Amino acid sequence: MDVPEEKLLWMYRTMVTTRKLYETMYEMYRHGSSLGNFVAGEGEEAIPAAICANLRREDSYKPNFRQTSCLFAKEGYELADIFSGNLFDAERGYLGFSLALGEDVGVYTGFALAAQMRGADQVCVCTFGEGTASKGSIHEAMVVAAAWQLPIVFVLQNNQYCGGTRYSKVYRFDDLADRARGYGIPGRSVDGNDVMATYAVVREFVERARTGGGPGLIVAETYRLSPYFERAPGEIVIEGYRPEGELEEARGNGPIPRFRKTLSGLGLLTEADVERIDREVEDEIARAMSDGRQRPRVDYDQYIQYAVAEL
Repeated sequence: MDVPEEKLLWMYRTMVTTRKLYETMYEMYRHGSSLGNFVAGEGEEAIPAAICANLRREDSYKPNFRQTSCLFAKEGYELADIFSGNLFDAERGYLGFSLALGEDVGVYTGFALAAQMRGADQVCVCTFGEGTASKGSIHEAMVVAAAWQLPIVFVLQNNQYCGGTRYSKVYRFDDLADRARGYGIPGRSVDGNDVMATYAVVREFVERARTGGGPGLIVAETYRLSPYFERAPGEIVIEGYRPEGELEEARGNGPIPRFRKTLSGLGLLTEADVERIDREVEDEIARAMSDGRQRPRVDYDQYIQYAVAEL
């Protein structure tokens, strides 16, 4: 696969930033930040990096609820936005998310419909988990997208556990991408811990959607290393649902060390580079936190007015 060296290194840096951002936000949560029950996507960093590497500023991206902070990687956003709360922005393609998982997918399908009606060269990538994939709202959105050939790519991010339930106890078929056949759209499974493979599949599906080929379903197989969510410090988090040794094995197959090894083999990354990038990313996050907290909060009335004007 022909991927420019600078894009490969950008994806590695994005993955490292994502992991360190999780760690930073967890420390904020532990020390009293109002993050609610903290959810992290440790081990799933390759997927948002591969997606954002294929999107333009005017495109829309709905991350899985564990990857909302990864919006910094999409063109038009920056790290400071994550700490300022200035994420919702119709012009940059992020329309928020619903705490009732899956209910927001129809909104992003609407973005794709609006792009098609305007004749705009825009694509939407809408991501959700394997648990959310069973919601009726997901099926409704995919039926509409398929019928109207909308420029949207659905990414089912399978981290193996719907809460504390192994996904194989819920689904009676092995390859979740087979679901695409029921909608009459293309479907493909990919190793979501292999950022280069994921990048290639996302690129194919995004370009297909952008050029009028309609929607598709990508199933990115990954693994959630973090708990389902972190409770307040001192509270008990139930974690007895994974077989003994599974979590440790999954850590050894994580996307960051795998990609680091690949880049090292290509002669693009040395141990000194790894240490330098770690230091630089930590400094960037610290600056972004300081900058973001000083930014004015979003005036959401302006977006209501924007929506009314568009209608």
